[in-house]
Amino acid sequence: MAEESMFQSLLKILTKASCEMELACKDSMELKTLDTCLLLIAECFRCLRNACVRCAKNQDVLRNLGLIEVSVHLIQLLHGLEVEQESLLAALRCSLQFLGNLAAGNGDSQSSIWKCAFPDLF
Repeated sequence: MAEESMFQSLLKILTKASCEMELACKDSMELKTLDTCLLLIAECFRCLRNACVRCAKNQDVLRNLGLIEVSVHLIQLLHGLEVEQESLLAALRCSLQFLGNLAAGNGDSQSSIWKCAFPDLF
């Protein structure tokens, strides 16, 4: 099991990235400079995805910290971007894999993801 403080740091990064994405969506000039932000988002989700594998305690900590809500919001922002960048696809792929691993074998996480993501995302 990982330290909760590590997950809190990742949550802060993703929350800030979400704000940056919202600003970029409003300013089409900013869309061209998103690559670094998208790469950071993908790396954060890779870390979170891997932390969920066969670890119910990590799944519970991540859910209780509010990472589901932040992740679903960020996925919706990513899905709405009108850019063709490999980094965007990587961020989307890793974020969805994270939600899948967070839900695997964890009924509470499954319910939380469903409540947060249905019907807008799923």
